[in-house]
Amino acid sequence: IHSQKETVNTVAPVQMKATIWESDFTNPGDWTIGNSSLNNADWLITNAPTYWWGDLASTSGGNQAVFDSDGFATAANQIENSGFIETPSMDCSTFPSVAVTFEQFFYKWTGRTFVEVSVDGGLSWTDFEVNAGMGNNDETVNPSQATVDITSVAGSQADVKVRLLYLSNAISDGGTDHTAGDGWDYGWIVDDVVIGTLPDNDIALIKGWHGDVYTDFEYSMLPTSQVKPMVPGVIIQNQGGLQQTVDVTCTISDGSGVVNTTVESGFVSAVGATDTIWFTTGYTPGANDTYSVNFSIPTDLEPSDDSYDASTLEVNPFIMAHDYGAEGAYGWNPAAADPSNAQASHAWGTIYSPTVDQDLYGANITLANNTSTGLYLYVSVKLIDPNGVGEWIQDPLQDITGIDWTVAASDLGSETTIVFPSPVTLIGGNSYILEVLKVDGTSGTEALYLSGSASLGEDDDFATVGYGDYGATPGAPTYWSSWGFAPMIRANFDPSLSVAENTLEGISIYPNPSEGVIKITNANNTENEIAVYDITGKVITTKTVSNDTTIDLSSNGTGVYIVKVSNNSGSHVERVVIK
Repeated sequence: IHSQKETVNTVAPVQMKATIWESDFTNPGDWTIGNSSLNNADWLITNAPTYWWGDLASTSGGNQAVFDSDGFATAANQIENSGFIETPSMDCSTFPSVAVTFEQFFYKWTGRTFVEVSVDGGLSWTDFEVNAGMGNNDETVNPSQATVDITSVAGSQADVKVRLLYLSNAISDGGTDHTAGDGWDYGWIVDDVVIGTLPDNDIALIKGWHGDVYTDFEYSMLPTSQVKPMVPGVIIQNQGGLQQTVDVTCTISDGSGVVNTTVESGFVSAVGATDTIWFTTGYTPGANDTYSVNFSIPTDLEPSDDSYDASTLEVNPFIMAHDYGAEGAYGWNPAAADPSNAQASHAWGTIYSPTVDQDLYGANITLANNTSTGLYLYVSVKLIDPNGVGEWIQDPLQDITGIDWTVAASDLGSETTIVFPSPVTLIGGNSYILEVLKVDGTSGTEALYLSGSASLGEDDDFATVGYGDYGATPGAPTYWSSWGFAPMIRANFDPSLSVAENTLEGISIYPNPSEGVIKITNANNTENEIAVYDITGKVITTKTVSNDTTIDLSSNGTGVYIVKVSNNSGSHVERVVIK
């Protein structure tokens, strides 16, 4: 299993104390476009960039500058693929500190990105690498804000030129010869370039998590039995002109108010540094509720980025999940992606690592509407071998349970509970992939898409895995982790799903599926307790009756509900779908 990562950068604009020069690319003539490789691999300034690897979600819109490395992948340009855009000369003699900031989206293969600075009219250049440390197939947040402190070269200088250089190779020699390398790459898009001097004191809170995404997995939902300490972490960036010492406060709240406050004191941040602070103590939720996390620092010269709200954690009776609902559709249509591989197997999965041993009874899965009806799927639980050798997600995988699923039209767009043939015990401390596999197709047009979410950094912990033909050898499917989204594949620990036999006679529950109103008949006229639960185990309604009755669930929304009828003689449990 191969791993992908996503590089996290700030999306909040850096506020300059003074602006020396700026461009939103409205006037392309502000820039000089060049190529040190002396070929036609040049930057393009356009108001409609459209590339397979993505577009920049610029906050200002209008023109943007793009280097489409993949577009230059011709025989003549497989090696000498690099280019730059250059500012005119500017006078920085009255500015002792100088920085460059811009919005960007960078999708990396082996390429590298630089801000270069010259103080001798362009005869020589000093490199400042942007997006350093990214690996193959990494990408920045879209958009992200890049800030580069160039004071060491440009501060108090009278003749300063700045350029943005894209290199589709693995080396940089200081800006004098960028012709050698590894071939073409993906690309880089930038917008809203500002050159100025930074405020003295500006610490920005960029991103945070309610759980440890470095050594553990962060969940959107946890069952009560699997709660663990919330160990928050936050990324801070020194966007000011001076080194800062800062106190960061983390406040955790539930529905009734603040339940925990922790301060990490005296953190030293160097100029231009981006650091991650993990809090040394965590808070363990004690009740079913939704827990929110806020990070804050004392007000500085730019207060707009002094607070950050992380994603929430919902503690509930039975469900474990990474996603935050149906925000979008994520999948793979083999016919559209690669006609030569149209019948290949493909799968999406999520990784779960329980804290304690617990029986898993099923999976709650939401297929997106563009999934093919009649599609043959296999829903399984795979143990990640802790003794395996290789990447951090180990091979081989052990398939410990699974069940077939043929997709019906009623399965699309709503949460479907898939019950395994028998409960399977997940061992605390082990990691498992809960997977939905598209079995080999026949016509080449079958598409598998799952609903999911991506806007809250759901896959920062690399919990999403995809299985498909991603490797260098066609026809040899492999696993890749981390996709920047979380599919709605939720682990369901509800023991009522395992009811093998209803022991209460004379009970009928219909229609199923229903438009909202269900009828419960009681042929024996016994006094029964009726309880209706949603798929998280929350009680929706209860009543005690000794005859036939109806229950209206239309106001509770579509989805799967559990109806339990019981008395001293036994119980009758059914899953009812509300369309």
